[in-house]
Amino acid sequence: MCCRPPQKYMRRLNSFNQQEVSIPVKGDNFGSPNMEVGVPYYAIGSFGYDHNTFKLIIYNKIGEADTPLLNVQLNSYGQDGNLVDALLLDSIFCYEDIVRFSDFVINADYTVNIDSNVLYRYEDDMMVKNKKSFNQVYLKEKYIIKNGRFKLISRLKRKVE
Repeated sequence: MCCRPPQKYMRRLNSFNQQEVSIPVKGDNFGSPNMEVGVPYYAIGSFGYDHNTFKLIIYNKIGEADTPLLNVQLNSYGQDGNLVDALLLDSIFCYEDIVRFSDFVINADYTVNIDSNVLYRYEDDMMVKNKKSFNQVYLKEKYIIKNGRFKLISRLKRKVE
């Protein structure tokens, strides 16, 4: 486990089960599309659509070079309670002079827009998300939710410098 939450939050904690980890996570997942059994997560919101329940979850994961990640993910569950599909909305991390984060919107028409950003942090006091001169969108994706699944409908990748 990456981090142990305070005791008052332990009762809200869930853990990924074997069925959930068998479903690859869609989105920009850096070549690590699966969760691991027992990794704790929090469900922070939910909604229903087309006979499915969608849960917005957050969890920590260790990435490449032992970099801690904070992931925000949208999971789709069928009427039987099993995971149908999963979409990584954001994977926030800092590594050396790079900060990576996403801006995402779940729209009323059941489309999901994800703008993945990279911020080059040359000095600690310059790490401000809204500084346009350093923050660059490198990937724009749009998904539509159909039958409980996330279908990619557009993807635009840009080179960042």
